Amino acid sequence: MVSSQNSVRWKWIASLLFPIVVIGLLEIGARSWKSFRADPIKNPPPIPAELMNWQKFAIPLEKLPHANAYKNYPWVKDFMEEDAKYHGGGLVYEPFSLWKHLPIKTKYITYDVSGYRVTVHPPKKSFRRKFQVFMFGGSTLAGDGIFRDQDLIPSQLAHLINKKNNDTFYEFHNYAQSGFNQGNEVILLVRLLSQGARPDLVIFYDGVNDSLQRVGFGEPHMAYSSFVSAPKLGSMRDIFRRWFINWLRRKSAMLELLLPAVPDPRPPSQFTTDPKLMQGRAEQLSDFYFGNMDLVEKLSKGYGFKYVLILQPTLFTKSKRSKEEQELFHKVEAIAPSIQKVFDVSYPMLRKRFSEGKSPNFVDFSSVYGNVDISIYSDFMHCSPKGNEIIAREIADIMEARWSGKFLKLE
Repeated sequence: MVSSQNSVRWKWIASLLFPIVVIGLLEIGARSWKSFRADPIKNPPPIPAELMNWQKFAIPLEKLPHANAYKNYPWVKDFMEEDAKYHGGGLVYEPFSLWKHLPIKTKYITYDVSGYRVTVHPPKKSFRRKFQVFMFGGSTLAGDGIFRDQDLIPSQLAHLINKKNNDTFYEFHNYAQSGFNQGNEVILLVRLLSQGARPDLVIFYDGVNDSLQRVGFGEPHMAYSSFVSAPKLGSMRDIFRRWFINWLRRKSAMLELLLPAVPDPRPPSQFTTDPKLMQGRAEQLSDFYFGNMDLVEKLSKGYGFKYVLILQPTLFTKSKRSKEEQELFHKVEAIAPSIQKVFDVSYPMLRKRFSEGKSPNFVDFSSVYGNVDISIYSDFMHCSPKGNEIIAREIADIMEARWSGKFLKLE
């Protein structure tokens, strides 16, 4: 009786194990077949996902408080703890200009009801005149990363200039948004003017997003592929079905052979590694920049404001990199060397075009950190508060040199 029960038990175990063993053998065979068929020459790998994940090129978030670029700021640890508690914010669609931030208020970060980062001004009891400065840019100006409101370039510039000009209040408005390029910003400026806003000075701080988006990806703005593909994505059921089937195919070589792939309707990434294509796109970018400047020039005459277009610095244009920055540089070089090549092509093209056009309102900041040997960068484009301070002082020097006696007095 006992042996009969054992026999039944072993039959049940065998019946359960047999399909598992068979599936395992089939999976091993499928993986072997996939490996055998793989030809890196005939089937080149797609552009790596790391290219779109900028954290791969940055100092890891958990290490940032101890990094040289941030170790002298005692508030960083508390900032990160506060940021971890907060789950609000995010971007929402904004007609014409692309998107804007949702209003948020934390201990260190404030986006107002209009969706723009707040600029911290020093208190002024009395003044004879208010002077309006509009600043446009992408994430480096908007303050993506570890920045308090007072650490942003507009805030540091507001503090620097207002401290030395008692009779005039210089009010800085930060209209930067994450991912914005100059095209988004010029459209936003036109909308603001049409709504009655009247700046005295307009500052554009660009170069990185324009180069990555227009030269690297060949797209007009960061969300282009998402907007193009939105009608093709289908219902939530279609999206889940596509995700689930493709997830199964990624996990199992056998299922990859058995299940047909469900293609992603979004257009594939077009980040190029072709030098000729890069060159052609860089020429188009310089035409785009020059055309924007021509438009802003006409607007400035019609609405009575001054303006300046600043080409922002990058890790690649910093000649004296610290050991920490050199490690970041090699990280980008190892994962996606095409990123540096894009800047090697686009920045000289922009300089050449504006020097030929003798454009006094185009200012090259790409080498502004040339003599700075301390750690400034946390990735290849975002700087520390010290980096922002240097930029603010450089902009203040430009304002003093060009318009001193007209509306600015710096001692």
